[in-house]
Amino acid sequence: MSKLTEKQKFFCKEYLVDKNATQAAIRAGYSESTAKSIGCENLTKPNIQALIQKELHRQSERIEITADGVLKELGKLGHSNIDNYITIQEDGSFFVDLSNLTLEQSAAIQEVTTETYLDKSLKKTVKRVKLKIHDKHSPLNTLAKHYKLLTDKVEHTGSLTLEYGHRKPSKEPTADETAPATV
Repeated sequence: MSKLTEKQKFFCKEYLVDKNATQAAIRAGYSESTAKSIGCENLTKPNIQALIQKELHRQSERIEITADGVLKELGKLGHSNIDNYITIQEDGSFFVDLSNLTLEQSAAIQEVTTETYLDKSLKKTVKRVKLKIHDKHSPLNTLAKHYKLLTDKVEHTGSLTLEYGHRKPSKEPTADETAPATV
């Protein structure tokens, strides 16, 4: 494997920023007019591919990102339930209760907003808590795709034999069969 030039090493570093080969080539000092082709060409070179893969692996170790960790986080969001965040009283009213949350449940919270205002009809100060949990559809959809639960393709296994070529008809066509149709 040939050694990388300094410009190629810089290209690799810049490619890791946004995974955009054209922009990485420009930032690495290649001409804007040739950056697209140089970027694509660089990504086909085994020594550049190897350095990018090595750096991606080091990056994932530094930030402790693993496929299992990502799937686990998606599961936390996808399986969140509003009942984990409220307490329902005997009269049917409820209030936001975050006192017994687990770490997994708190990961699903997107936003908590509190608002204090004077309720003139009650003649007292009221505290309102708004709780927003992350969207469930997107993480569940991502998990379903990952586990191939939703697929646009149908995979078949088994064998198939195709015969092609000209076959002789089993019998000669009759005059009725060869005559043009009339309407």
